[in-house]
Amino acid sequence: MNYTVKFVGNNLNITQATATVIVVGNTCIYSGGPCLGSGVATGVLNPPDNLTPVTLSYAGTNGTLYGPSASAPVNAGNYTV
Repeated sequence: MNYTVKFVGNNLNITQATATVIVVGNTCIYSGGPCLGSGVATGVLNPPDNLTPVTLSYAGTNGTLYGPSASAPVNAGNYTV
């Protein structure tokens, strides 16, 4: 035998990958119906895996919370998605 094999220990660290989340607000003309935003989430595989549906919540300027998506605000005003 003209070689020597020596195993040397080492550490392998695997950290959590970050998904991509895109949230889109909406501009609606007041109609008394909910004004929905939309969202898409993808994972880190190649090609990226689809993590939808995305559940959205809304906050009004007075701090009132609305959500999930089926309960989007109906009153005129500005909301954070």
